[in-house]
Amino acid sequence: MNYKRIIIRATIQLLLTSAFYSCDKSSPKTEVTTSPKVYPALKTSVTDFYTTMNAPGSIGSVKPLHLAFEISGDLDAILVKEGETFEQGKVLARINTDELTTQQKLAQQLVDDAQWTYDNTKALYEDSVATLEQFRNAESQLKSATTELNLYNYQLKNAQLIAPVYGTVVDITYNENEVIQAGSPVIEILPNNSSNLFKLSVTDKELLQIHIGDSAEVHFNAYPQTAIKGFVSYMAQKPDPVTNTYPIEITLFPAGKRLPQGMIGNANIQRSKQQSAIVIPIEALLEAEKVMVIENKVATARTITISAFSDSTLTIAQGLSPNEIVVLTGAKFIHEGDTVNYTIQP
Repeated sequence: MNYKRIIIRATIQLLLTSAFYSCDKSSPKTEVTTSPKVYPALKTSVTDFYTTMNAPGSIGSVKPLHLAFEISGDLDAILVKEGETFEQGKVLARINTDELTTQQKLAQQLVDDAQWTYDNTKALYEDSVATLEQFRNAESQLKSATTELNLYNYQLKNAQLIAPVYGTVVDITYNENEVIQAGSPVIEILPNNSSNLFKLSVTDKELLQIHIGDSAEVHFNAYPQTAIKGFVSYMAQKPDPVTNTYPIEITLFPAGKRLPQGMIGNANIQRSKQQSAIVIPIEALLEAEKVMVIENKVATARTITISAFSDSTLTIAQGLSPNEIVVLTGAKFIHEGDTVNYTIQP
């Protein structure tokens, strides 16, 4: 017997104890109106439903981002401070562009001159005045000048370090007026959506039943009356080598709730794929994983396999088929082989 079945049986036993205790506490009026020789029963049928998966996890953090310039140069200005929060698209730092701007203007003039030469040479070539070699030289000079201009334009465009996301400055590794190399990290930031990320791990079997976009609710002890809604936003395709489970992430909508890193919670993920199974009330249990089935008015104890349960219902994986008669209450007073009168409950 695996651990899951042990947990299910233990939980069902607790629920049964509670249910039977409640029956003993029922009012005399209910006992009088129910004949001891006629037992309430149900006819099983297949129900379509969406199941939920429950798993613990915690608020995780997003890895910090190390931002670097794509070009080398003198660091002209740092426009943020450590600990400062910024919006996406904000300019965080910039390289001195005085020399680049001068070179770009000269390159633009060369392109203009080369374009004029090309246009005139082309016209002369079409009139058979200029030679093919002259035309190709003018064309080559225009391409070369344009390539150089594009290079300076690219450098000017990347002379600013722009925030790719909304976040907070964690560290600044250079000072103004220092020479920096292309690709060398200048500013370290932490995206500010880290408090909206709930991380958990699931088994390979559970992973196959979850899809990106499945809706979820996460419950925290700090907010006992509130379920934080979200959706599955990430599913690992390789297991963790230590736990052999698959990390998944749920993006939350905190609705103003503060969710510090490391806060532990419990996630309910609603699987998007519809399932079908026989579902019975929990009071129909004779004991853990057994119900009383009536066949031709004769009672038979039937072993069942429970795949899921709630406070009031059981989802049956094996042991019952559609259109079978199951005793709802009072099964503990029936013995196998007894002839049983029953009424089907709506």
